[in-house]
Amino acid sequence: MATFVVSIIVFAASILAFYAFMGLWVYHDAKEKSDHPAWLWIIVVLFINNFVGLILYLIIGRNKKDVVASGRFKKLAIASAIGLALGTAFFTVETVRFSTSANAQHRQIGSFAAVEDTLRNGVWQVSAQRASGSISLSPQLTYEELQQFYVRGSIGSGRVTLQVGQGNNYFIVDITNTAQRVDLSGLQPGRVSLELLFENAENVSVNTSWR
Repeated sequence: MATFVVSIIVFAASILAFYAFMGLWVYHDAKEKSDHPAWLWIIVVLFINNFVGLILYLIIGRNKKDVVASGRFKKLAIASAIGLALGTAFFTVETVRFSTSANAQHRQIGSFAAVEDTLRNGVWQVSAQRASGSISLSPQLTYEELQQFYVRGSIGSGRVTLQVGQGNNYFIVDITNTAQRVDLSGLQPGRVSLELLFENAENVSVNTSWR
């Protein structure tokens, strides 16, 4: 979740920086290279979407071909355009990752009391006052996420195990009062079955993460 929020902030900041520096460059450039008022091109560039306004300015607005512009704010405008591209890519990747986590297949079977089951940005947290049964999840995991799969369990009494599987390949990890990295090198990137098995467990807290 934290990375997704950061991507939103970075994306918003890159948009603001792009329009600010591009607007400054167009204003000063138009004063030197255009027969039209500079403020008019500011409106065109900033309020016509999808860079159409900027393209119009470059084709039509810069009509003083014999004038060499000073290039004031030009480098900052180019840098802000690169920043916008990177910010957009970062936001897009994190949106897909967050959506994948949020839409992972969930299933709960058994008897639970005061249970909390949340999945956010690659962190699956389960807590319960009492638990007997199973809670399963089937997220899509990348190669990097398989390499950094980590689980931490705290149980007042009873037993909790984690069954990890993919196709016919699966194994069980006892996570009763333990914190450990789980080796998933035998699995392939894609959908992975995770199933928490509770045996008369009380005061349970399990944190499973892969990011």
